[in-house]
Amino acid sequence: MTPDCSRCRDSAPLAMDITMAFQPIFNVSTGQPHTYEALVRGGNGEGAGEVLSRVTDETRYSFDQLCRTTAIRTASGLGLKEADAAPRLSINFLPNAVYEPRACIRQTLGVAMETGFPLNRIMFEFTENERMDTDHLLNILRTYRSMGFATAIDDFGAGYAGMNLLAAFQPDFIKLDMDLIRGIDADETKKIVVDECDCVKGQDFWKHQFSDKGKDDKIDAESLNAYLAIINFVSSVFDEEITLT
Repeated sequence: MTPDCSRCRDSAPLAMDITMAFQPIFNVSTGQPHTYEALVRGGNGEGAGEVLSRVTDETRYSFDQLCRTTAIRTASGLGLKEADAAPRLSINFLPNAVYEPRACIRQTLGVAMETGFPLNRIMFEFTENERMDTDHLLNILRTYRSMGFATAIDDFGAGYAGMNLLAAFQPDFIKLDMDLIRGIDADETKKIVVDECDCVKGQDFWKHQFSDKGKDDKIDAESLNAYLAIINFVSSVFDEEITLT
């Protein structure tokens, strides 16, 4: 595939300012932040849904690039790159906004070099919530891995690619969809489905990010951890959303 730089150059800018909130995801075995996930927000406090509703086919590329560079610059300004526990910075990306991975990563590399943010502490994650060319997606993921970035699938089990994608490429991390985890301790069918992800056991995967409030999340986290016996199970259970500004 050859770079389609005209599409990148001609992409319209998003007609609003954005910033980033950072959700810490803790390793429950150490009590230390394992990753900070960059979550897009509007410059005037708009939520992610409002921001994403303004993204069109014409602004998709520029929005994706802006999210990447804003996440790295903001995290660097907050001192994340100097953090003692060396947590990763997780950046959500839009696979359909990447025309050619080595060409479309240039801005990200430039900002990482400018800020001194280590490439091996940047992780790119995507959600299977839109139809995409699997071969194209695999090319992106393999290219990113070859350049030193970590990769992750978010909400695994809720999207289009599912196990076929996992069979072709094993990312560094998997976040299982919430519906697949709810009540897994008492649901034999869900246990069977999770067992199909056997290739991730024993590796440094996180099985699910619990971000809802309340007692039920803590119960699900404990039951999943006991069921899978994963030492590096990572969970985020908070009384309220944590935003670093």
